[in-house]
Amino acid sequence: MVLSANNKVDVLGRSIRNSTLNRIESPTSSIKSNSSDETSSDKVRLNDELLHMIITNNMNNIITKTTTSSILNNNNNNNAQKSMITTKINPIIDDHHMKTKQFNDDDDLKNYNTTYHKIKQTKKTPTGFNTDSMMINSDVSNYMMKKNSQRMNTNAGVNDLMADSDPKKAMAASGNFNINKEMSTMLDSNRVRMMSIYFNYSSVVSHAIKDWFDGTVRGKIGSEQILYDNVLLFFAYLYCARNIMLAFIEDIELRGWLGEGERIRPYRQLVMVLTIWSVYMVAILRNFRPNPLRKQPLSWLEPFRVLRGESTPKSFGLSEPMLHSWFEYSISMWRFYFGFALVIFMVISLQTLGMLRHRWNNYHDPQSNNWYNIMLLFWTMVQIGWAILICTHTYICVVFFNSLCYYFRIRYEKVNEDIEIIINKRLKANERVALLHHILVEHNSLCLKVSEYNKFWSSHLMSTYFFLVAVICFSSFQAFFTANLVIVRLYMFGVALLAGYIITRISVSAAIMSNRAHEPYGRLIRVTFEKYPVELQIQLRMFIQRTSGPTIGFYCLDVFEITYTTYASILAALGQNFLLIVDFVRSYAEVGKEFEEISFSDLNMLTGSVFNSTLDVLDEMTGTHISEALHSNGSFVPF
Repeated sequence: MVLSANNKVDVLGRSIRNSTLNRIESPTSSIKSNSSDETSSDKVRLNDELLHMIITNNMNNIITKTTTSSILNNNNNNNAQKSMITTKINPIIDDHHMKTKQFNDDDDLKNYNTTYHKIKQTKKTPTGFNTDSMMINSDVSNYMMKKNSQRMNTNAGVNDLMADSDPKKAMAASGNFNINKEMSTMLDSNRVRMMSIYFNYSSVVSHAIKDWFDGTVRGKIGSEQILYDNVLLFFAYLYCARNIMLAFIEDIELRGWLGEGERIRPYRQLVMVLTIWSVYMVAILRNFRPNPLRKQPLSWLEPFRVLRGESTPKSFGLSEPMLHSWFEYSISMWRFYFGFALVIFMVISLQTLGMLRHRWNNYHDPQSNNWYNIMLLFWTMVQIGWAILICTHTYICVVFFNSLCYYFRIRYEKVNEDIEIIINKRLKANERVALLHHILVEHNSLCLKVSEYNKFWSSHLMSTYFFLVAVICFSSFQAFFTANLVIVRLYMFGVALLAGYIITRISVSAAIMSNRAHEPYGRLIRVTFEKYPVELQIQLRMFIQRTSGPTIGFYCLDVFEITYTTYASILAALGQNFLLIVDFVRSYAEVGKEFEEISFSDLNMLTGSVFNSTLDVLDEMTGTHISEALHSNGSFVPF
């Protein structure tokens, strides 16, 4: 058997056109690299590997059909001869590969030619059969299997493919060697490890996220952390109920059991702010809690499997530049909000410890066992634990939502770029039709995914907008229009800024994504002037109607969509409500102050003058003299 150098015949000497190998994809076309600067030596190495696999499979078939009992006896009695022949046949097997390799010097080329010509001088029987080739079929098989195993071990460690969950190795183990183009866009192990560290932090808010990844990707049955989520929710309920009672109850003894003494400034203002935040925290944890009645509540985590290295980017419509852009955006968001959460935790902890020190000095009695101090320490520890929870939520939920919006944003941008290709480039009719059909399917699938993921995020956005707007109004008023210490004013102003930043960040991300989803409308009008099949024209008109219809994006509990317009309306309503509160409080304070300064006699005189003026008006309107008759009666006194 001789391997043709130009690959026009197969290992059996048959023409490629009639060979069974013709059904196998050519090595040069099936193994390609995404990088344009790949060297020719890498291509040769990959071609050699795949060709060895093909030769191995065919040689096994040959051995099964042609081996006879006499050959087997020959092989058993002539072990020494077999080893010698095996050394002769090795260069034959490598002939095709050696011809494609580059020799380093002339000596290597000379050695190759010498060995190659020696092998051709084998003995033949009188009937014309090559006895050496008949005796070494089994040796060739053993040699090929051994060499193929060595190559696979050195290149990818395929012996452990089936025991590994790596998608790259799973594809190779299943026989798909065209993995360079398919898998080259996946994140490397270092980046996956970086993202996994931040994903693990999400279990602080809820183990439902971790359990979803484990149950969906790795096949685990059920969730083992439901108890942890219930404990977190009970903890949030406990702290929320405590703050609500402190905000509205005046009983000193009960307030002592709750870790608070008398209602004095500025503690009651701080307690009110914590009350609103604690109610918000309960709403968020209830949303993350696993609920069997809701279908796929955490299905929005699907795209993040790409960042965890558990799915291929192609399955989620991501190219290599899109994947790297999403990774850089997400990792920068994780790092920024992680530091941001640490700062918030330090501020809340210092505030809690400062209040503890002040109350301890005021109420501590060293001569007796003061139960108040015990409760004060207990609720201080509870508040610090709650601070960890609220800070973790602050950056985890915001990062998840912003990263998800960015994912949809880059995919909608890719759809817009494809539409520009149809408009600006001269494509063939069939290519234009195929690309337009792909655009319609892609945009429709993205809209369906946004609608599905909105089932979870709509309730989260509702809680964020309604509760944090209240935090902004109350904290801003306490910072600018009340007589508080400077440190308290700064604290309230910081709380208002935090709430405003969270609302602004999620609103801008959702608004940008929504704008990208509606951008194709103007371009699609130009596309309609081209000629397309009737069915495609109908789909195109439906596409235009979708982009011009209701807003594609995230909604606040189906009340309003998150766009730039609604964000501006929220800011206007927030400013109006804030000014109304300021005007009401100031007017109330002025009226109370004036009422304290006015005596009863002055009030009686004022009331009498108002009453007499009213009677004069009635006289003019009716033409009677009611006021004179009343004044003539000396016994009449208004009050």
